[in-house]
Amino acid sequence: MLDALGGQPPEWWIFAEDGESIMPDNPGTLLYGECTPAVANGAIARLRPHSARSVREDSCADEAVVGDEVQVSGSRDEIGSWA
Repeated sequence: MLDALGGQPPEWWIFAEDGESIMPDNPGTLLYGECTPAVANGAIARLRPHSARSVREDSCADEAVVGDEVQVSGSRDEIGSWA
């Protein structure tokens, strides 16, 4: 993903000190600007760090983790709860 961004992360990506995870800077405005404050605050409270590895590595380096047949049909019964 970083390759698509010219190798530089957006300024709103905040990396953890160990460099292993990312959180958005100012998620209320950035991600939930059109939501009511109650909805935005609830969503922000549930945010969790995102793996920095997922944006550093080539997404095509490893073939699909989930088989093509699941990606195509992708029902809850095949994948499990999406909660």
